Amino acid sequence: MVIGMVLVVAALLFPGLLIRTKQWKVLLTATRANCEQVEAMYACFKSHRIKCKLITDVGPVGSTSFMNATDMMPSDASTVVMLKVHQRDIATAKKLLEIHQEML
Repeated sequence: MVIGMVLVVAALLFPGLLIRTKQWKVLLTATRANCEQVEAMYACFKSHRIKCKLITDVGPVGSTSFMNATDMMPSDASTVVMLKVHQRDIATAKKLLEIHQEML
């Protein structure tokens, strides 16, 4: 009985979680070594009240998923920083990104 209730609750929550994760779109990515532009755009978007978040993904970059056995900690080159923007703010964020790039 308890397992059935847990499965029902999980079945009801799972679609909501899927929809929630699809509302965020990746606008910019960079490795940790050169993420200054991503962090600057994050600050700019926040100052303009655009719903956004920085996501750091630690792992090997590229098509291989193998890591060297001697690597204890991932290097800056293998850490990816992503700037995600809520889908309702994506048009405004793209306009601000274009303006920012024109000024550079």
